[in-house]
Order: sequence, then C-alpha cells, then structure tokens
Amino acid sequence: MIVVHHENKRNVIDQFILKIVGLDKFVIHVNSGDVISPFFNVSLACDYRIIADNTIFHNPYLDLGLLPKGGGPFFLSRKLDSWKAYEVLLLRRQITAHEALKLALVDKVVSVGKLEETAFEVAKDFGKIPLPTISGIKRLKNYSIHDLESYLELENEELRKTILERQHSI
Repeated sequence: MIVVHHENKRNVIDQFILKIVGLDKFVIHVNSGDVISPFFNVSLACDYRIIADNTIFHNPYLDLGLLPKGGGPFFLSRKLDSWKAYEVLLLRRQITAHEALKLALVDKVVSVGKLEETAFEVAKDFGKIPLPTISGIKRLKNYSIHDLESYLELENEELRKTILERQHSI
C-alpha cells in the first residue's frame, strides 16, 4: 500500500509559488524578452516585478487548448477588474512591457541595459526597510494563502480534466 501525503501531490510550480508567497523576505522578479505564461504567473506571486522594455508576455496554453498553470487566474482576478482578467487570460494576443505596466501587472519597466542595475537599486531600497516590517506586511497582504493553496489544487484538477477531455476528443 502506498500512502501519498497531501502536500506531495503538488507539482514543482505550485510548491515554488507557495514558497514565494510564504517567504518572510521581499521577492523581486526580474525578466526580459519572451516570457510564457508559467513564468508570468510566477512573477505575479512575487512582491515586486521589474521587466525590460523588450519583454513580451505570451499565452501558449491557448494554442494547446489547456489551462494556464501557476495561479494566473488567481492573481489576475485580484489585480484587475473581471473583464481585464478575462482579456489577459483568454485573448490570443501578446502583452508588451508598457501594456503590462499600464495594467499594473509589473511595477517598473526599464531598458535591457539598465535591468540588472535597477534590480539591485530596488533591492537596496527595500533592504533599508526593517525586516520585521516587511515580513509583517507581507504576511498581512498574503493572509489568504489558504485560498491560494485551494486554488492551486483546483487548478491541477481542472487541468487534468481538460487534458482528459482533449484525449477523448482526438
């Protein structure tokens, strides 16, 4: 008999997202170029996002007939109004860096050449804030982490259903 502990059912993306949200440290996400939805969704779990002006977010799961993995709908529904969240999740279009900034999906857009320098400057600025203050604010902001855990379980279940339905239709 094999007994699988509930937590072992989580895939690596779920574990990574829950770790980011649960850390007592401030997490800054830095990216550039072409970014597919799982990495975009991971960025939404972070506390601050800096991207280069050449960044383009893609939704390849739409072309595959699948669901986004990594909590995208969970985070987007808390950041955007309902229609904008649907638009980002369901329309087959790319999101540019400046559009992501306008939608408040990222916090800062800089030139590719300034990306690393800016990331260190931002980290230094946040590093001046006492750790107990950052940790406390992060815990308060992420109070509903249990909702995220439940959401990620549901996301996996719905993704399995989608894959099975696609297999039966082929």
